[in-house]
Amino acid sequence: MHKLLVVDASGRVTRSITRRLTRRFAEVWRAHEPGGTVVHRDVGLDPPPPVDEPWIAAAFADPAARSEEGRAALRPSEVLIDELDAADAIVIGAPMYNFGMPAQLKAYFDQVIRVGRTFDF
Repeated sequence: MHKLLVVDASGRVTRSITRRLTRRFAEVWRAHEPGGTVVHRDVGLDPPPPVDEPWIAAAFADPAARSEEGRAALRPSEVLIDELDAADAIVIGAPMYNFGMPAQLKAYFDQVIRVGRTFDF
């Protein structure tokens, strides 16, 4: 069974073009993958926490030596990364605000782009 991850980043709910596009994409995907699963992550309405000092300290610490505070700081990141790992396809609805992506989407990327977890140098 295939899994589609839909990430919506618009702060708009009823008048969002990007939400309409991701919804349409998911409908067409479901028609081609009738046994598939769609997971929806709405960072526009429920943004991930921003990266802060405890997060950075934990992300760069040896995983075996992380404190409970460090594991707690990374918990949202782990959930988001696990969603990405489980997905066979990903669609991101990203509106443009002030010539760039919404801050909520940037916070999402900050949570899922982690040295030693999702990339290495």
